[in-house]
Amino acid sequence: MSAVIAQTKQLYQKALKFEAFLLAVGAILVFAMFGRESFISFVLGGSAGLLPHCLCVYWVFFRKKNVTHPNKMTVFYWGEGLKWASTIILIIAVFVSYREINFVAFFCGYFLILIFNSLFPILLKSRSK
Repeated sequence: MSAVIAQTKQLYQKALKFEAFLLAVGAILVFAMFGRESFISFVLGGSAGLLPHCLCVYWVFFRKKNVTHPNKMTVFYWGEGLKWASTIILIIAVFVSYREINFVAFFCGYFLILIFNSLFPILLKSRSK
């Protein structure tokens, strides 16, 4: 394994842990300010953004069966496809199964995690230099 891939694995591990921590802190703040209904919706939205990203990172960096795809871009595209599909499935599952959803809190949690997914690896990489 190359040194660049090993560094990127460590970077994404730190970023995912930090995102999960911030999701928990944000959820506690939402609970304190807006109550139980918004708390559950915020956590569901954040989870709908974080879990597919974790699946994608696992698929690209930590799965041992990457040998079947000699082209690394193929692995990346599969990871992104799984991310999109699992996001759609999770959002549909939440909307169908949880009838008392607060859509504003849900999408605040979802978009907050999407921003974190994009920014944290960049910020952590620039900080490590």
